[in-house]
Amino acid sequence: MPNITNRTVHNDSDDHPVESGLALHLKTEKELQESLARLNLALKVANMAWWEMDLITGNVTFEKRKAEMLGYLPEMFSHYKDFMALVHPKDYDNVMKAMCDHLDGKSGKYEIEYRILTKSNDYRWFYDTGTIVKKDLNGKPLNITGLVIDISDRKHAEEALKASKNYLNKIINSIASPIFVKDKEHKFCLVNDALCALLALPAEELLGKTGHEHFPKEQNEVFFAKDKEVFKSGKENINEEFLTDGTGKIRTIVTRKTLYTDPEGDKFLVGIINDITERKEMQEKLMKSEKLAVMGRLVADVAHEINNPLAIIIGRTQLILSRINEQPSPFKNQIETILQNAKRCKTILSNLLNYSRTIGEEDDTVNLPDLIGEAIKDVNFQYEMGAIEVAFRCNLPKNIVITGNKVALLSVFINLIRNARQAMNEKGFLTIIVEKENDIQLRIEIHDTGIGISKEHLEKLFQPFISGWKQGEGTGLGLATSLGIIETHGGKMWVESEGEGKGTKFKILLPCKLKEEKPNQALNKVEE
Repeated sequence: MPNITNRTVHNDSDDHPVESGLALHLKTEKELQESLARLNLALKVANMAWWEMDLITGNVTFEKRKAEMLGYLPEMFSHYKDFMALVHPKDYDNVMKAMCDHLDGKSGKYEIEYRILTKSNDYRWFYDTGTIVKKDLNGKPLNITGLVIDISDRKHAEEALKASKNYLNKIINSIASPIFVKDKEHKFCLVNDALCALLALPAEELLGKTGHEHFPKEQNEVFFAKDKEVFKSGKENINEEFLTDGTGKIRTIVTRKTLYTDPEGDKFLVGIINDITERKEMQEKLMKSEKLAVMGRLVADVAHEINNPLAIIIGRTQLILSRINEQPSPFKNQIETILQNAKRCKTILSNLLNYSRTIGEEDDTVNLPDLIGEAIKDVNFQYEMGAIEVAFRCNLPKNIVITGNKVALLSVFINLIRNARQAMNEKGFLTIIVEKENDIQLRIEIHDTGIGISKEHLEKLFQPFISGWKQGEGTGLGLATSLGIIETHGGKMWVESEGEGKGTKFKILLPCKLKEEKPNQALNKVEE
């Protein structure tokens, strides 16, 4: 039998410390538990929970917070159908489709937002996302795992923001004044109903665009320049400008533009439009009426003041002439000339009085080509054009009209054509041109090849009592009165001449507008 002696087993751990297998296992387990505790804490703070589903059986494994967030006991859920039974009916199909799309490879991950019924019988919003983590040898999905996050607070905030925006939109759209917001690229990012109505355009055709295609070039240039000025300076801008509305009418507006900078530092331009078209038209009408009234009184007073002494001159001259007829005299021709010119003055006074009576009458639509044609006939009837050639060119669109006092405007053209005829003596060429100057003005030009006007005389031509071309002919009131009539109609008139012997050009600008088409009442009745 072998001699078994006691032997001492030396432990080398005194020289080289090495943890036993059990100690290492305990340490690893502890670290894992700590890691899981930290993970669970993080999930709890973030209002999240993890889940996993066996795609073969439909059974689910989940972190208990998934059930706790709904207020239920975890034991109530073991199959995915247990959760799906609580999903909001309106979200059910979307949830199933999102899962199937991922399992069929149509989407990179399962991702969906949905509402689910809680223990307290209300719905909370959740964001659910997951991805396939295990497949069989044929690539068939076996397991999917993911996270579910309670996003109710975010959803409620979004709904509150949406409600706030809807409320703000309702307020903005209830304001009668057109309102818009533009970004730094001058594109509309907000428009209200009043602006859409003014432009006769839906919001979709304005949002994200500059709108330059809806306005004439000259209007766009003004809009862009003022926008740029506000973006650059940051100062509010208030500008009176023109805008073509959805019907094609040019309206006078006052636009107030202000710079707004949001919390992210992005700049926006906020604009409010005040349509002052009717107010401007009323102001112009009142000013015009006041000027016409003053002019009417002035013309009447001047005519009456001159009429009395002129009547005496005519009466005495006729008496002298009757006595000379009894006894021939070498002065008879001179006295007849005096009487002839006195009667001519009487006619001028009569015309002035007739004109003064028309001042203040209501304006009417004026057919400018017909009015000028009438003036040409009138001058030809009184003075005979003789060898003078007349060319009348009218290039107006048919839908362009002017409004004003027909009698007063007729007197202007008669006066200018008569002056041109006198300036050419018995021969010459008279040209009358009517054209559209721009969207709101017409241009009328009367050219003659007559004696012309010196520069010195040109500057005084529109002053009262300055005679025209031939010294002694006329009262010198014609051009001054004509200028006043044109100005009371909101227009301008001036004269150009290169000097004596080089003819004269009178030019006039008058406001115009598009003719308003009246509906065919008879046609409407038939249709009814």
